[in-house]
Amino acid sequence: MKRGKATLHWKITSLKKPFDLLMILRLAFIFVFCIFGHFSLAQSTNRNKVKQGPRTGGSFFSKLDRKYAKYFVSFGAGRGVAYWNSTLGSTEIYDVSGNVAKSGDLKFKTKSPFDSYYLEVSMPVSRVRLGLGINFEYTYVDKLKILSPLGDYYFVYPETFRYDKFYLTYEIPFNSENEKIWSVNVKGNLGYFGLSYVDHFNYFGEEALAKTWLFSTGLLADVKLYPHTYVFLNPGVEFKYFNNAKVENPSDIIHKIFGFSVTGGIRIDVSKE
Repeated sequence: MKRGKATLHWKITSLKKPFDLLMILRLAFIFVFCIFGHFSLAQSTNRNKVKQGPRTGGSFFSKLDRKYAKYFVSFGAGRGVAYWNSTLGSTEIYDVSGNVAKSGDLKFKTKSPFDSYYLEVSMPVSRVRLGLGINFEYTYVDKLKILSPLGDYYFVYPETFRYDKFYLTYEIPFNSENEKIWSVNVKGNLGYFGLSYVDHFNYFGEEALAKTWLFSTGLLADVKLYPHTYVFLNPGVEFKYFNNAKVENPSDIIHKIFGFSVTGGIRIDVSKE
């Protein structure tokens, strides 16, 4: 196959294996998780030895009273739908019969449902909460809408793959010194994603050195069921951006993806009340 022209009907084997950067990020996540656990344990053990400070004012930069400081480990899952606006330059795409459906510079839109499963850890920093997360998002594409000056048309294009997302997470509480059993927070993520199990060649590009990033925001509401145990619901919106590696020129693959989802789960406060 000539590198100058990308095709979308062959299997990718390189994306079925985590590449080195993903492995490094996973190891870094495990390392930070261990550090988080260490300091959470130390904070819980020494709580009774440290005199609590006074309650402070409403500034997010002021110190939070220790009794309101929560160190969370969260497990969540959810469903959503994503809307794509994509450009594939110097490309051929094939239908399910193996025939060329379109070639050249293509633009398409599609809608894809997805399922996600994630783990997050977070800790208080002043009056906000910061942390790290890892999310596995399974996406299901069934057809593409090709945008053409002669008229748009659809064709069947089955594709199932997984995003491997690594991100920084933040929470901004509406009330950082809440005495109630429930709370509402603004929550968002900022990070990077990799890909696994992509079937069609160059749907995302053959190389691993692509530009990828994501940003999400939404509301997180939680309710305390038992000591240290909360259930939560997190509706939100996310934007993903993908641009393939420049070494694949002249093929230019750009995906702009907006996703809407509702997730929920359990979060455990590992600090000592």
